[in-house]
Amino acid sequence: MDDSIFFEDVVPGRKLRIGPYRLTKEEVIEFSRKWNPLPFHVDEDAAKQSIYGGLTAPGTIILAVRTLLLDRLPMRESMLGTVVWDDVRFLKPVRPEDELTVELEWLEKRVSKSKPDRGLVKMRVTLLNQREEAVMSHFDTIMMRLRKPGSQTV
Repeated sequence: MDDSIFFEDVVPGRKLRIGPYRLTKEEVIEFSRKWNPLPFHVDEDAAKQSIYGGLTAPGTIILAVRTLLLDRLPMRESMLGTVVWDDVRFLKPVRPEDELTVELEWLEKRVSKSKPDRGLVKMRVTLLNQREEAVMSHFDTIMMRLRKPGSQTV
């Protein structure tokens, strides 16, 4: 049985959960040293003295974890790319050893007028920690392949 998600399988209002992923202290520090070497990301003592009271993960690694989790969806055959990220918000600090889960809600979809083999899908993406607190959210519009071009009008 083919369990790949194609455009036709997207049902607005449906929610999916993917995860968890545990973000280790070593990952946060190693990533931060290269990409975002602020003291509250790389130095435990400095981080304790910061407004955060301890190490926090930079937004770029939070987005990378979100991407890793979304890539666990069976969409390799249908995913054609991201078109828009809107309203990206970092709502709470992510700490080393947090377990992160993506909650995705399909919001709307439409078949492309100029390319009937694909459609656009808008979704709300929320990243939750192990306490079910939203730590990041945004809207994502992706381009997806239709399983059978011309088979659906939305």
